[in-house]
Amino acid sequence: MFDIHAHILPGIDDGPPTMEETIRMLRVAEKDGIKGIVATPHMVPGVHDNPKNKVLAALGDLKQVLGPDFPVKVYAGSEVSLCAESLIGIREGRYLTINSGRYILLELPSHFINKNVFDFIFSLTSAGMIPVIAHPERNAKVQRDVKTLYELANLGALMQATAASFSGFFGSGVRKFALGLVEKRLVHVVASDAHDPERRCPALSPSLKELKKLLNEEECQALLHGNPEKIINNEYVEVEPPRKPKTFFFMSEMPFFDY
Repeated sequence: MFDIHAHILPGIDDGPPTMEETIRMLRVAEKDGIKGIVATPHMVPGVHDNPKNKVLAALGDLKQVLGPDFPVKVYAGSEVSLCAESLIGIREGRYLTINSGRYILLELPSHFINKNVFDFIFSLTSAGMIPVIAHPERNAKVQRDVKTLYELANLGALMQATAASFSGFFGSGVRKFALGLVEKRLVHVVASDAHDPERRCPALSPSLKELKKLLNEEECQALLHGNPEKIINNEYVEVEPPRKPKTFFFMSEMPFFDY
């Protein structure tokens, strides 16, 4: 398996504070069967300022400690908060894409998604980039207006769900919503969004039990292995068009499939 979203670089954001804890996280990933993992520290202007040179320096230090024969390969990336300043940084090449390819991991605003968000995504896809939307199932605005994801998918964005969402780590409502997105083919890759070696660890296999309730083996492998590996290798990811819902689903008594 391959993990395209993990906060594993020490002391650079809200991930592990030390190199020792980073190594523990990578050992957890190895035990889970993860062969490659993308280090994606937050890039939030004014909060987590992690431009390309800073991330690459931290990754270089990590690789020097790991050595060439470490069983889990680590790639460079970032989780870029979607805002006007970020768009400028992306255009100027100051923020990292996934393994220096055309895919870029983006975090949507939590409580509003307006026309500027769609313009942002359109400007990236028009430039040949492919946005990967991080954990939309945990976004409060998306939960109440899922048509947002249909519109983003139509613009060429991919959706990355968090593995722990399917096991109920973030609550039963998020679990139900995440499974609904899978059923409607609005999840294209599953990643860990790991932050530590224990509570939010880099593990993907626990999500398989729930995914297999909705998908066949080949489809599950695409979410955990095939698609993330293609993203890392900058290869084209072919996805099924999203299915429009025929019925309402509910989260905390609020309808969230209303498209």
